[in-house]
Amino acid sequence: MSREEIVTRLSLKLVNIAASPSEIVHALSMQSVLIELAHRLGPQALKLTPADLFQARDAVRAAIRDNLNTQEVIAIGLDNWSTAREEVRPCSSPVNC
Repeated sequence: MSREEIVTRLSLKLVNIAASPSEIVHALSMQSVLIELAHRLGPQALKLTPADLFQARDAVRAAIRDNLNTQEVIAIGLDNWSTAREEVRPCSSPVNC
């Protein structure tokens, strides 16, 4: 069984029990976690219950919270966004174009 099929089956476990629209968005964002679980466990990942998947999600969430400076990441993202905006703006001065 391919990793993609394992990830799809794990995703379906979560989507079927999501209670709110925000949880569905969050469940879809768990794809990276599910891919890593499929990579690490292979077909054995299919034995994981929704509770196991939510525990994995919570562990990843805690690791990110404890190890990621979100302000720094936001600043990097906004810097990239600002640079991209500057690159697509039409030149306002023929001298500098």
